[in-house]
Amino acid sequence: MNFIKCPYCHSEHVTKLDIDTDSFKSFEKLFESISPSAMAALGIKLAKLFSIPSFVGGFVGVVVGGVLIIVSQHVLHKYYRSACHYCCHDCKRSFAFVN
Repeated sequence: MNFIKCPYCHSEHVTKLDIDTDSFKSFEKLFESISPSAMAALGIKLAKLFSIPSFVGGFVGVVVGGVLIIVSQHVLHKYYRSACHYCCHDCKRSFAFVN
């Protein structure tokens, strides 16, 4: 008996998926968008907008980007990789469930 329900449509018609490392491509794209270099560029643009020296904005962006990478990798390793992944047969969406 399956006690897992789909969080989207609340159906009980779900099956457990076997995942591989290819399913983490979305996280790799997220890491690219919050990379320290991307955040430094954003920091420089925001610094110019608020009349702050550009190097200050770039430095803050690098620090924020680094912290976001560390936190997101921790969350990915701790929660997402250990989660059970399911697919709903009714709405065809996939989701993860952490015990």
